[in-house]
Amino acid sequence: MDKEYILEKINEPNYKPMNLDEIGEQWDLSKDDKLIVEKNILELMADGLIYSTKKGRYISIKEKGLMLGTISTNEKGFGFFQEKSTKAEFFIPNKSLKDAQNNDIVLAKLVAKTGGKNKEAKVERIISRGTKSFIGEAVYYKGKITIVPIDKKIFGKFRSDDFNLKKGDRVFSKIVKYPDNNNFGLIDVIGLATDLDEADIAIEEVMIKYNLPKEFPEEVLKAATKAAHEVTDEEIGSRRDLRDLLIVTIDGEDARDFDDAISIDRKGEGYTLGVHIADVSHYVVTGDTIDKEAFNRATSVYFPDRVLPMLPEVLSNGICSLQEGVDRLAMTAMMDIDKHGKVTNYEIFPSVIKSNKRMTYTKVAKILKRNDEPDQIYGLEEYKDLYTWFDLMAELSNILTKMRAARGAVFFDFPELKIFVDENGKAIELAKRVRNQAESVIEEFMLIANETVAEHLFWLTAPCIYRVHEEPPIEGINNFNTVAEPYDLKLKLDSNGKIYPKQYQEIIDKLEGHPMKEMMMNLLLRSMSHARYDIKALGHFGLSVTYYCHFTSPIRRYPDLEVHRILKRYMKERLPDDSEKTKINFSSYRSAVQSSEKEIIAESAEREVDKIKSVEYMKTFVGDIFNGKISGMIGSGLFIQLENLTEGFLPYASLEGYHTFFDKEMVVRDSGNKVKFRIGDPIKVKLVKAEILTGRLDFNLEDGEIVD
Repeated sequence: MDKEYILEKINEPNYKPMNLDEIGEQWDLSKDDKLIVEKNILELMADGLIYSTKKGRYISIKEKGLMLGTISTNEKGFGFFQEKSTKAEFFIPNKSLKDAQNNDIVLAKLVAKTGGKNKEAKVERIISRGTKSFIGEAVYYKGKITIVPIDKKIFGKFRSDDFNLKKGDRVFSKIVKYPDNNNFGLIDVIGLATDLDEADIAIEEVMIKYNLPKEFPEEVLKAATKAAHEVTDEEIGSRRDLRDLLIVTIDGEDARDFDDAISIDRKGEGYTLGVHIADVSHYVVTGDTIDKEAFNRATSVYFPDRVLPMLPEVLSNGICSLQEGVDRLAMTAMMDIDKHGKVTNYEIFPSVIKSNKRMTYTKVAKILKRNDEPDQIYGLEEYKDLYTWFDLMAELSNILTKMRAARGAVFFDFPELKIFVDENGKAIELAKRVRNQAESVIEEFMLIANETVAEHLFWLTAPCIYRVHEEPPIEGINNFNTVAEPYDLKLKLDSNGKIYPKQYQEIIDKLEGHPMKEMMMNLLLRSMSHARYDIKALGHFGLSVTYYCHFTSPIRRYPDLEVHRILKRYMKERLPDDSEKTKINFSSYRSAVQSSEKEIIAESAEREVDKIKSVEYMKTFVGDIFNGKISGMIGSGLFIQLENLTEGFLPYASLEGYHTFFDKEMVVRDSGNKVKFRIGDPIKVKLVKAEILTGRLDFNLEDGEIVD
């Protein structure tokens, strides 16, 4: 019995509190099952999802009047608690924090609700710590060197056993013991930050916080150099030779690792599409030195000024990269696709290819728009023989897009922030990143290849690491509806309590041209589950497809590498027996769990570093006035998104009068109960603070009309 099943049983309305022996008897458990249930119950208790009474009986935390959620602290000493399932928010005064720190997961209990004020709660138990490291400054306090966090939302003072610290030193600090009852906390000094600029200090702190690797170990670099030999005749002889086929790569201007290439031909009324992916598995063998490091990293991490790659550069930018004009080993998915976008036949096989051209998204997009904007084609005459070939790509891509739309897939179109840096890594420009047609073409081709490979492995009854995106949780749907209903937008469940992707797309279509489009799209996205990896084909809600995996990026994603290995194993004449299949399944499970966790870490780190670099850029504009929109709200203030997509905070304390946040309606009212702010409202603000080390922008409200 897994943890989800146990939690479901304990949360049932007719469940009566039982101890382990009573559970074993009531649920008719074998001795082995009872041990598994005991282990899972202990883990659920550690996660704060169930509670043990004094008599050792297990109950839902709801029975104890407890809520599970996350603390966000304010530098003035108080905090806010956000309940995990409902996203409801509660004020927590300093005396009730029980030494909880920012981002801690805690169990809390409702204390009071007074008039229109925020509901108040108190922390009952800290489940897990969200703040594990920080940047601190060494100061003298009561005659001793003491470390004070630069981020004032981290409470308390800390001591260190490092006796070489001197006043004024800035240090990267890892928390060993948290402050409690006004006692000092204890830290290990990981390194000095004194000689770095603020942005580098902040990024280094992010890397420490998320335990991100920097350099590869020497033995990994040596193994990678040894593995990265040129393609041999023997290797070519064991593969299908596609070097005479017209194949190109299409990537961003600054790309260096080319892990996918494309070929296309007309076939009757349909098409033959070839998606050729770098055969990383040929060079990175299961269990070897490189593989262990790649498994630990699980994904490449991308910052505006640097990349933390999954594989050493000699592989990722060298022998595994499908560079123009050189022989490269690949895994090819060759698909026959009819005029409706359906794959009618396919082959998946090891190949050797030679990319004819290294194309960029910008160049291909200009070629595709040449009839509407003929001046854009200037300088691209060398590709004239390929113009109609790229047209064929666009033609098939449009068919695949329509096919996905017809089956009910969700199409989010978010503006993305692009941060430009100079040769020293300093942020020099912020801009909205605009997707062009060429990017859409490649995305469609990667999607259809991933779907084809996933379905292939499913019907082979082979193990697979699927990319799954489960149905949105009811809490997420309700949270969206709370905010969206005043705007005549609502996600509706059917009579069986189910929701379908098409309903999401209908709302997205309604939002076209709506002043609240960006804000509502964000809320819509937040209402959904987070995509992850699993060894079960649980479907992909957003794509509205049953079978989906990641096959197309083995240079930067570990699950893709594992999928390649499984494909190759099932190409052998002798298929795996049950014992080997079990081993492959277990390896896939480990990879799925590891990669899901590492992906979340990478996304969080990338988001924080983007924030740091944005603040680095905005620091020169302190005192300036900007147009923005309210992108979110909590008990202490408003989140403001500027037109350049940077986001900052406007505290209620900076406003005249008293303001209260109502989480059910997602509005802020003044002391006269009048609605003053809603999500999506346009607003004019003045930038008053830009703190690079904390990644924080603070605004004040500016009177007057929104400026054009």
